[in-house]
Amino acid sequence: TVVYTGDTPGGHSPGAMRVTSSGSYVLATNTTGTPAGVTGLDGRLDNLTAFTFSIWLKLGSTDAAAFASLDRIVRAGATGGFGLRVSAPAAGTLGIDNFGLTLDINSGGAPFTNVSIDAASEWAFLAVSVNLADPLNRVASLYYGTESTPVDMVSAISLATTPNSGVISNGMMIGGLPGSTTRHVTGSFDDLRGYTGDG
Repeated sequence: TVVYTGDTPGGHSPGAMRVTSSGSYVLATNTTGTPAGVTGLDGRLDNLTAFTFSIWLKLGSTDAAAFASLDRIVRAGATGGFGLRVSAPAAGTLGIDNFGLTLDINSGGAPFTNVSIDAASEWAFLAVSVNLADPLNRVASLYYGTESTPVDMVSAISLATTPNSGVISNGMMIGGLPGSTTRHVTGSFDDLRGYTGDG
């Protein structure tokens, strides 16, 4: 039920996806061919100790009413794994033009500090780089940019969590939480990428 739009970051992709409700997300599962044409994750997100993921996000006036804290922008695994979610901004009122971001990691989360993101009516580029390999220096960095401003690191946090050493269940979802029909972000998404290694 995802709606595709020709409005893409810089016009460089054939189409972006629009999530309009809790039933219109994209879910990559562990099984090849579910949904049709999707290559199974096949353990590619399991046992990660250093990884980076990025996504483009755009919110419009019609998305404002459903925008709330705890909404998931992207999430791998319903209870384990990792993801990025909406949280309270550094200052001011939560909204599509002012929100913070929290890294979900395993069953916990850590908010990026002093961050206020504005994705209203403009494509925002979000990237998170995580390194859990060193037990004395587990860190995550948040990068942010737009079509008109360069990408820059805007926050870095220390993590108390253990490495992501489990098996990802329920797949990876864009615009929601796998295994749930709540906590979805209505908005446009494009070019989700994931890499092993940080930085």
